[in-house]
Amino acid sequence: MKKFFLLLISVTISTAMLSQAQTQSKYNPHDFYLPAFNPTAGTPYRSANGAPGPMYWQNSADYLIHATLSEKDNAIAGDVTITYTNNSPDKLDYLWLQLDQNLFNSESRGSAATPLSGDRFDANGFEGGYKIADVSVTYGGKTYKVQPVITDTRMQIRLSNAMQPKGDKISVKINFNFAIPAFGADRMGRMHTENGEIYEIAQWYPRMCVYDDVEGWNTLPYMGLGEFYCEYGDYDYYITAPSELIVYGSGDLQNSTEVLTKEEIKRLAIAAASDKTVTIIHADEIG
Repeated sequence: MKKFFLLLISVTISTAMLSQAQTQSKYNPHDFYLPAFNPTAGTPYRSANGAPGPMYWQNSADYLIHATLSEKDNAIAGDVTITYTNNSPDKLDYLWLQLDQNLFNSESRGSAATPLSGDRFDANGFEGGYKIADVSVTYGGKTYKVQPVITDTRMQIRLSNAMQPKGDKISVKINFNFAIPAFGADRMGRMHTENGEIYEIAQWYPRMCVYDDVEGWNTLPYMGLGEFYCEYGDYDYYITAPSELIVYGSGDLQNSTEVLTKEEIKRLAIAAASDKTVTIIHADEIG
């Protein structure tokens, strides 16, 4: 009798637990028929498995950037010329650009949405963000100025003539400057030392938003977290900085004889031919 009694209790408990689990379940069989539940059907641009289709396209943006770092003002001023190619099958009446540096404006969404205490984005009284001097567009051999529409970290440029599909090109030139935040965030900011300022500069030039076959213009605002969705392109940039500063960045250095010592040039050549870590400027060589 004891064994039967224990078995009966076990069955009763199991039945009760099953009933409770069924009550708490959030499963909805109708969700299976929602469009978002099933993979998107293939198109000529994008196969159903996510691979590029036979008519796949991708726009491109090439950048020519000139920038000057002012140690006195802790600021950067410069200009960027973007050559944008519309490989899509669509006409484009306007362009969208990201102004990531506007995150450091005291009115930015990223600052307002950050729950952390303190001054993560230097928003407490710091006059950060871009100051856009002017914007000009060159299209079809003609150049004209435009008044951009800026909202938070996005900028829209409305074109006098729409870009045509499948390979049309346009050039946009933007003059800009901004103050470098004292604390910044992650890869952006500066630190004062007894030997001078150390700057870490990221998200520092206006850049194109991506236009694709899934969402059209991707215009999510920059909130200070996450990575970036960017067009492919070539970058050619020129940095002017005080002679006592060491500047490093992505790309291939074009004027090593003007900015490096003979020993540093030799190390750079060794690094270019090696898959090992080669230090170009040693710590004890930094004054």
